[in-house]
Amino acid sequence: NSVELLDFIKSKGTNLVRLKLWHTPQDGENGLEDVKAYAQKVKAKNMDFLLDFHYSDYWADPSTQTPPVAWQNMTLEQVKVAIYNYTKEVILQLKTQNTMPDMIQIGNETDSGFLWNYGKVWDDFNNNWVNYASLVSEAIRAVREVDTENKVRVMLHHSSVENAIFFFNELQLYNLDFDIIGLSYYPQFQIKDLDLVASKLNELAMTFNKDILMVEV
Repeated sequence: NSVELLDFIKSKGTNLVRLKLWHTPQDGENGLEDVKAYAQKVKAKNMDFLLDFHYSDYWADPSTQTPPVAWQNMTLEQVKVAIYNYTKEVILQLKTQNTMPDMIQIGNETDSGFLWNYGKVWDDFNNNWVNYASLVSEAIRAVREVDTENKVRVMLHHSSVENAIFFFNELQLYNLDFDIIGLSYYPQFQIKDLDLVASKLNELAMTFNKDILMVEV
């Protein structure tokens, strides 16, 4: 029961719930109506939520960044329009029901970019950062236009504590308007030495002057 779960995690000090959003869900879960309904439950408990746009119809991660089926035959310019319109529509619907997210994550674990191959930055596409950045900036523009009170914090999310510095260095050139570095930390796949983890986090904080949030552990 989601209400009992929210009561329990709130009693343990949780104040931010992360909700993932799929465009046209393959399995019928985690679509906009689900997110809107759960957002109301979260806000009713006086908690906030982080909206995690996967920009996919299913799970997105560094090895799988499949665009929504609805966007797959578009040109890059059409995808820029689509990400702007879709992001704006989602946030408008959340705003209309008085459940604006506290944070919005533009893509999920986007080490390799997202919306392949339009915004891919790995392998043969390692000189494609300009297209990735332009897609991200269209999504952020939509957020900023709906969030007239300027309360929403925008996050970019990388899957690796130790490798994120390369990613955010590459993006420096594009002056993206984001507030938070989001990270995943799975010690079974990453560094296990917590002193090294701390030094990597400090390096990120000092280099980019952004807040850092571990959104997956």
